[in-house]
Amino acid sequence: MSENGKGFRLKLDIVQEIFQSVENLPVAIISVSGALREGKSFILNLLFHYLLQQKKWHSNKNRKTYNVFKSRNGTESETIGINITDKPIMLRDENDEKVAVFLMDTEGLFDKQRDAKECSTVFAMSCLLSSLQIYNVLRQIQESNLQHLQIFSNYAMATAGKKRKSASTSAPFQALMFLVRDWTHRNIACNTKGAEEYLGKFLETDKAENKAVRQQIRSSFSKVRCHLLPRPGDEVEIKDGDEIFVSDIADKFVKGVDNLGEQLFAEENLTAKKLNGITVTGQGFVDLAVAYAAILHDGKMPKAESILKANRQVFVLDRTRQIEFEYHDSMKEKVAEKYINPSKLEELHKEYLQRALQQHNEMVKDSEPDEKERIETSRQQMLIQLQIAFQAMQHDNDAKKKIQKTAINRCISAAGKLYKAQLKKAAHGLYLEEVSGPSKHAQQQILEAFYNCTREYDQEIVQECIPAFNRTIMEREKEFLKKNAQKGENLERSLKGLVSDTVEKYAKMMDQGVEKPGQGVAFKKLKEQAFAESVLKFEQSDVGKGYKCRQTELQNLKVKLRENDNKYWERFCMYQNTELLNAVKEAEKLYKNYVTQLKRGSAAPCTYCELVLFYS
Repeated sequence: MSENGKGFRLKLDIVQEIFQSVENLPVAIISVSGALREGKSFILNLLFHYLLQQKKWHSNKNRKTYNVFKSRNGTESETIGINITDKPIMLRDENDEKVAVFLMDTEGLFDKQRDAKECSTVFAMSCLLSSLQIYNVLRQIQESNLQHLQIFSNYAMATAGKKRKSASTSAPFQALMFLVRDWTHRNIACNTKGAEEYLGKFLETDKAENKAVRQQIRSSFSKVRCHLLPRPGDEVEIKDGDEIFVSDIADKFVKGVDNLGEQLFAEENLTAKKLNGITVTGQGFVDLAVAYAAILHDGKMPKAESILKANRQVFVLDRTRQIEFEYHDSMKEKVAEKYINPSKLEELHKEYLQRALQQHNEMVKDSEPDEKERIETSRQQMLIQLQIAFQAMQHDNDAKKKIQKTAINRCISAAGKLYKAQLKKAAHGLYLEEVSGPSKHAQQQILEAFYNCTREYDQEIVQECIPAFNRTIMEREKEFLKKNAQKGENLERSLKGLVSDTVEKYAKMMDQGVEKPGQGVAFKKLKEQAFAESVLKFEQSDVGKGYKCRQTELQNLKVKLRENDNKYWERFCMYQNTELLNAVKEAEKLYKNYVTQLKRGSAAPCTYCELVLFYS
């Protein structure tokens, strides 16, 4: 309320900040109204306890009660205007949906500083904003307590006269609960059953005027309930709110608060704020507060038509926002954090866009002729917002694809390195003579490892990356083959060097043999011995052991060893003939000497024998 009490001034920045975190969630607004100095703030503080700790709130008797809504002993009003908790308390309803719960306190009615119209304005704002209006009364419900409720009869009548297709209710306000304090009547028990019995009896009357009032209350509120509470205790009644301990509160009152909390906040009882049968979100509540504050800003009692128009405007805004949110929520549920094929994303967009348009068209059916243009405007704005949202999703989807491709490329790079390592392992650091077998085995292993690595990614993207995978494997294989070929060339040089050394040794052995034919060595035996020793030298060498190319070089060696057989035979024969000729000449010389000696008579007797031995 404004300082002069003549109207409402909404602290919009604060309200927006409070509801920002729950702008797309349903809200439940529990408001308490009633005459001043009758314990409204105190009961709200205990309900706040209950919301935070359920029935454990009174387990510690030595703790002070919360004083969130300031309360104190005295005759002067403590609460000014309407106050609301600055943070939501999250509960779940019977459908297991999250609901943001807020408690709302209103200034006391019938304050000496307020006239009847100003008090009615406060109560109007409370009823319009709340999902459940608690009307706080002392000892019992009086006929006078119903009178200011009747002030809104015109509004209720006007609203009831509108064509509505909401399945939930045609009442302008939601639930009303009479909270009867300091109950002492013995004929009706102070419990849930007793409260139902009392309310039923009170709402029954034969007097026409009173009957009309009751009927008007039933048509104004979708549900009328009652709850009874005993006295809280002497200590509570004489202390300020920040001085009260749990131990000061009477046990029966504590039990009654627990029962009240269950009736308000149990899953099956929790009531979210609704407008035209549609659940209001946090942002929708802010819009309602703004609209109602604008209507009530001058402190004058609004016309029913003004409130209906404000309700309708807010309803269109909030319902459109909910449709947009449902589109976002449905798309998010399908897409989540994963990448989705662009054509599939487009299909989802078209499906949920069509559903959004159908939902929006439902509002046109219930609208008045003068509202159609505004609804069409909201429809066009919604289309723009959904198109922007879809474009943002496409952009995010492309970014997800890039992220996945980057991750898949890392898998490809790792696969290439692992493939090369597998080939190296198969080669044991040596020349790998047969590459195809190990290569095929390694490729099978690497492909399996690659698919395991990319299992969490979109398989269409994975398939797009298969050519890059194949190129990487081929590049790694080329790198291996290049180094392997170098090792093969080194091995080949080593084997050829071994063949060359062996051929050289064979040549030396043959040279020595053929040049000394007089030693009595037969050429065939010489050749076979030199050949066998040369082959043995090659076979005993470790160069190229186990390689097929070694056997090839061995065959080449044998061919090379046989190549010069005829040449060695000719040399052998040449040396052999030369030695025989020299022997004949020496024999002839010996013979001539022998004849000369015979003529002289000085020849030795054995000279002939020596000559014969020489020839032999």
